[in-house]
Amino acid sequence: MEGYAKLAELMGNDNTDGHLLIYQKFENLSAQDLLYLQAELIDLQENLNELVKKDAESGDENRQMYTRDWWALSSSDDSRQWQKWLELRTKLREYCESMQ
Repeated sequence: MEGYAKLAELMGNDNTDGHLLIYQKFENLSAQDLLYLQAELIDLQENLNELVKKDAESGDENRQMYTRDWWALSSSDDSRQWQKWLELRTKLREYCESMQ
């Protein structure tokens, strides 16, 4: 046995009691990744706010209901606002998982 397999065996050996675990944490990269995710979330939030404003100011009663009626928002055939919410939800989940 050699290479990574040999190193892994040494690191996982019961006799070393975990003292040879030498994993990098990549803290700088992790912090930068979180900052990028935050920037993406802020951008998505600003895009969503613009869509909310446009829908609220439209002459379409159904679109004006989006802020008060989840069903109207989510079931509309042409709701860019709902699509933005779904995009934001995915990115938010990614961010929250990264924070753990």
